[in-house]
Amino acid sequence: MIPNPTNGRQVPFNAECMVDTGFYGGIFLPDTFLIDLRSIGVEPSATAVMLADGTEIVAHVCAGYLQSLENHDFSMPGKPIFAVIFGNEPGEIIGMNLLQYFAVLFDGPNQSLSLSL
Repeated sequence: MIPNPTNGRQVPFNAECMVDTGFYGGIFLPDTFLIDLRSIGVEPSATAVMLADGTEIVAHVCAGYLQSLENHDFSMPGKPIFAVIFGNEPGEIIGMNLLQYFAVLFDGPNQSLSLSL
């Protein structure tokens, strides 16, 4: 969830995400998400972001809260995370800033992970 602290409005994000352990942010969202943020009066900051391959891009960033992931819920307002918004490709990615709240077991051959608190 990304809130607007001035007017109390918020934008939830509910997505099936891929995990990228080389991404140090919280969640990587496509540009289409900017429309929802601007509709509640949030204007994410444009900043330089370095990708895992060393490429530098200009992306939008803002703060948000993780309220639940899989079957794990956090008390309000949730755990603070950073959202990085860039690109028009569908699909969301979660990174290490988000995964820091969990013990994570990766099962590479089955391309799955399990989370525990």
